[in-house]
Amino acid sequence: MRIAYVLYWNLHRRDGVAKKIRGQVDHWRAAGHDVEVFCVSRGDASDSPWRIFPFRSFRDRYRATQAFQRAVVDWLPDVAYLRFDVFLPPVTRMVSAVPTVAEIQTIERAEMKLRRVRSNTTQLYNEVTAPLVLARTRGLVCVTHEIAEQRFVTAHGKPTIVIGNGIDLDRVRALPPAENENPHVVFLASVRQAWHGVDKILWMAEQLPDVTFHFVGYRPEDVPGTPPPNLIAHGVLTREEYEPILARCDAGIGTLALHRLEMFEASNVRGGIERIREFFWSVRGRRVPRAEIADRIGAHVKERKRVEFLTQFAEAAESAA
Repeated sequence: MRIAYVLYWNLHRRDGVAKKIRGQVDHWRAAGHDVEVFCVSRGDASDSPWRIFPFRSFRDRYRATQAFQRAVVDWLPDVAYLRFDVFLPPVTRMVSAVPTVAEIQTIERAEMKLRRVRSNTTQLYNEVTAPLVLARTRGLVCVTHEIAEQRFVTAHGKPTIVIGNGIDLDRVRALPPAENENPHVVFLASVRQAWHGVDKILWMAEQLPDVTFHFVGYRPEDVPGTPPPNLIAHGVLTREEYEPILARCDAGIGTLALHRLEMFEASNVRGGIERIREFFWSVRGRRVPRAEIADRIGAHVKERKRVEFLTQFAEAAESAA
């Protein structure tokens, strides 16, 4: 199957999104599929292995998106996998010409309101153009059930599947249990993401002076206010640099404030501070056996399921041709 992976992203971040996409593409290619990534990106990304359509201004962005759509259509994919976002202009031409499945990661309206980085005009533009794109897709992939149940998803009556985010366990080295007198926990994130709940973690650190908190992705000056003495901000690190920190830690902390995006299903902590303290101490010196979690969070399972979903639309388009 010939799959075009299409998105708008700032590749200069080299963040978890870019890593996730590389992992997905590798899985699809390993399964024998022909995959090409087409990306509209702010600024130059000449060192990327993907087909990049850079822009630096409003006018450039419009031209880049038009060239991006033409390139996808001209590549003649069997199916396109669209990471849904705000495109200028909307990618209706591409979605109409190529059987397209869109991946929806968030409740866009709530995220725009929370981030406050997009103007009211942009929010209105998205409210008008998003239905035009989604109505032309063949299917939708949502990362949680509550996103799949949102009106902006269900209104179009498209076949929809829920596939949560996972991790490529083959790329993550299994680490031996840490040996700490007191628990050490780690939080990996990017700055200025209100739904990460950094304020909650700071409060947690203040309430749990017997636990050491490690922040990766935050420099000391990025931490709001005065961090407690049991919090260490390591800054932005590569995997090779932060892996020794993971090895020292007993537990990890995930996103704690998805409720700020009007999302509750994927919340990973429920309970008071004493319950959290008990959990950190109970996992001190332990590791979760991979066999117990591989089928739940492993990318190999999720990507096989995703490709099976894509295949039905490629085959339907071929039958109709």
